[in-house]
Amino acid sequence: MISPIELAIVCFDCESGMFVFLKSYGDDSSDSTQQEIICAGSFLGWPRDFYYAGLKWEERLKQDNIEYFRASECENLRGQFDPDRLHLDLNQSRALALSLRYDLLEIVNNTHTGLGAICMGLLRKDFSELITENSKAKKFFGTDPLRLIYKRLIRVTIELLNQDWPDMPKQVKIAYVFDEHQKWKEAEEEYQKLKEEDAICACRMLMAAHADDKENAGLQMADLAAWEARIKTLAWLNESSAERLQFKQMARHHNVYFIGVMNRENMLTELADAEAKGVV
Repeated sequence: MISPIELAIVCFDCESGMFVFLKSYGDDSSDSTQQEIICAGSFLGWPRDFYYAGLKWEERLKQDNIEYFRASECENLRGQFDPDRLHLDLNQSRALALSLRYDLLEIVNNTHTGLGAICMGLLRKDFSELITENSKAKKFFGTDPLRLIYKRLIRVTIELLNQDWPDMPKQVKIAYVFDEHQKWKEAEEEYQKLKEEDAICACRMLMAAHADDKENAGLQMADLAAWEARIKTLAWLNESSAERLQFKQMARHHNVYFIGVMNRENMLTELADAEAKGVV
């Protein structure tokens, strides 16, 4: 596995850049309000911080004979957390999963690492209906909801960086690392087009690449962020004030930087702004 430090040497010639690791979790089932969501989670940080957090992360996984972490498997005791694989009963497997997730959150929450989660949710039903009935929306937003939410995360990350650290040197660029999928080449071409056409992205975006989440601790951290953001978004949709301990833990340590939700209303607002500027 190539570490963020090794990538930084290739990408930046020095440690003058930041990394964003992005991982998505798609919820294909409907809840009681018939709202389907796609949530994408990411962590922003310096290569050195990802490197040392990654070492601790992988060391902790090995303690329980876990090859890689996926939040859905941890939550539902499947895959790496299957009781049969672990040779444990159901209660023991659940206790192991809870203990491991708590320890992994502690690694992320360590204030010395300086990692911040940036997450977004997209209401699939709103997206699908809008691009079906509105040709301009289809042209502007595209037809792939996952790629749309990733592009929004690319831009939001840069906007937040520019907003909160206006004195950040211009040479600091962001390298984005996404979880691999079948159409990763087409996705990278689209992200490159975003860099070339969007002035805000052009100033900070270095490159977008893909990696295997089974071999990349940064992507596994992003998966954890995406899962917690998904549950947070579902609670918001259901107008519930209930909050998971895991999310409270991240918020308490200021590791949650931003969570946004794209619905029909704000997509229409964005489309109207684009029309006014002659973009679409």
